[in-house]
Amino acid sequence: FSHWSGGASGTSNPTWVTMSGPKDVVANFVKETYQVTITTDPSGRKVSVDGSDYDSPKTFTWEDGSTHNLGAPSPQAGETGSQYVFDNWSDGGNQNHQITVTGNATYTAYYNTEYRLTTSVNPNGTGTVTPQEGWYPNNESVQVTANANQSWKFSHWSGGASGTSNPTWVTMNEPKNAIANFVKQTYQVTITTDPSGRQVTVDGNNYDSPKTFTWEDGSTHNIGAPSPQAGATGTQFVYDHWSDGGNQNHQITVTGGTTCTAYFTTEYQLTASVNNVDWGTVTPQEGWYASNQSVQVTANPFQGYIFKKWSGDVPDTDTLNNPLTITMVSKKDIIANIEIQTDVTDNEADILPNRYALYQNHPNPFNPETRIEFTIPRTSHVRIEVFNLLGSRIKVLVDRQFSAGIHSVFWKGKDDFGTQVPSGIYLYMMKTDDFLESKKMILLK
Repeated sequence: FSHWSGGASGTSNPTWVTMSGPKDVVANFVKETYQVTITTDPSGRKVSVDGSDYDSPKTFTWEDGSTHNLGAPSPQAGETGSQYVFDNWSDGGNQNHQITVTGNATYTAYYNTEYRLTTSVNPNGTGTVTPQEGWYPNNESVQVTANANQSWKFSHWSGGASGTSNPTWVTMNEPKNAIANFVKQTYQVTITTDPSGRQVTVDGNNYDSPKTFTWEDGSTHNIGAPSPQAGATGTQFVYDHWSDGGNQNHQITVTGGTTCTAYFTTEYQLTASVNNVDWGTVTPQEGWYASNQSVQVTANPFQGYIFKKWSGDVPDTDTLNNPLTITMVSKKDIIANIEIQTDVTDNEADILPNRYALYQNHPNPFNPETRIEFTIPRTSHVRIEVFNLLGSRIKVLVDRQFSAGIHSVFWKGKDDFGTQVPSGIYLYMMKTDDFLESKKMILLK
């Protein structure tokens, strides 16, 4: 019932009619209507009603028995990184379905909240993350994995993920950006020597070996082996080769953990000398030789002198060998002992001198050397010296005991220090316990 018209009026039902004349009372009726509300959970999402979109909640006044089409658009954007995905209607209908009005009612479309997961890497281009991105229901746990490019390695998570575990889990209770942080892959590289403890050069700096470096994958470095290197006194180490086959100074590229070894040969110093530099020489005089190398050394007496024996670092069984073979197992210092040759012939030995005598040198004048001959009648200690005209002693030629006979010594025109003296007149003097005599000689150049 809606209202009365004709012979009656108003909306009261029943109503009263006063019969003051003929009356036609008309009762007016309209369709029954109901309040129908269309809403969402969470509230505020859009709904589709009879082909039109509305923000929920939306209330309609519909006639009893009328039909209407309801829909739940999905997905629907929320705040940045959020969306809402249809789940179900409160009446159990499909996402888009028809209803018939039978009374006041509320229809609710339920949505699930989803958050967006994004991933990135730092620095750019150093790796990837799987999955790269996606939408996930609220509170769902998502596994993310960092994948390093060549020469890089995973370091840690930041942003929407944390820690150093890989893979790791991200709980989607809000929009998240998981950042995989990568660092350069590094390796331990050891630079050493054999024998150990020698110096190496690495990128222009000197280090005592072994030396270990932490280097990035793919990086290049310059390594070198200084040579020769001093060891203990009389010992040195000479470069032979690198374990990787490179040159003495070469570049390496890091591709993994490794050891590069510079191999050295041990060498020992040989020093050879004579007891008097005016009486002879030794060849070779000095040099460096590989460990266990055999070296031949020869004593070379001057005219009028003879080799007697070796002293120094020489085995007792080899002291009379000339030339001498030395095995270099350590530093060696050897001395060739040379003596004045005694000139006594067989005939002279039968007729020994019966007096002391000092004879004129021959040749005279001389250059570069001269011979001085003397005789002694019995075993005596003889000292022969050279002086300049000012009386300063220049050289002691001999100062030792001689047996009876005819003897000679040589002078090469040098002083006691091995320095060549200038041209001029010199005196040479012979002295024994029972004899003293001097003579002049001339050195010309």
